[in-house]
Amino acid sequence: RHLSSSTAKSQGPNLPDTSPMTSLKRFKDHHDDEKVSWRGAPRFADWMLTWGDDMQTRIHVHRFALVRSSRFFRGATNEAFQGTSTDLGKLLPDICRPLLEKLLDWIYEGADALGTLKDGEVPLLYHMADVLQCPALKNHMLDLIEKRAGARDFTTD
Repeated sequence: RHLSSSTAKSQGPNLPDTSPMTSLKRFKDHHDDEKVSWRGAPRFADWMLTWGDDMQTRIHVHRFALVRSSRFFRGATNEAFQGTSTDLGKLLPDICRPLLEKLLDWIYEGADALGTLKDGEVPLLYHMADVLQCPALKNHMLDLIEKRAGARDFTTD
């Protein structure tokens, strides 16, 4: 006769819990916490971001991460185009280049990865989000602009 967990527990501590959920716990994999990242040498990277002729800016990334956040990359990484990279220097002004890491951190990890942004970084990230058609990042930057503008006193004495 099958005993439920509550019945087994009420009959004493010597009876093992034979509920189906307990026996399935041993099959769970508790070691699969590897995060997908663009940093270092990313495994399974299938796209490259470049910035003009600068050989320093060659970043291997994952198409799935790009297309999850960006309408631009949904089109640019379409296999029908047979491309393997995007030159961001052709799309964005050089003043945005120092924020490329923050943009990628946001794409891979979300808003929490941005940390505290300087006032001058917010409009540049907004511009990057606008050009690359990243609506969630664009809205996040607008929220920051609104929040920071509301926190300032623009009245003059």
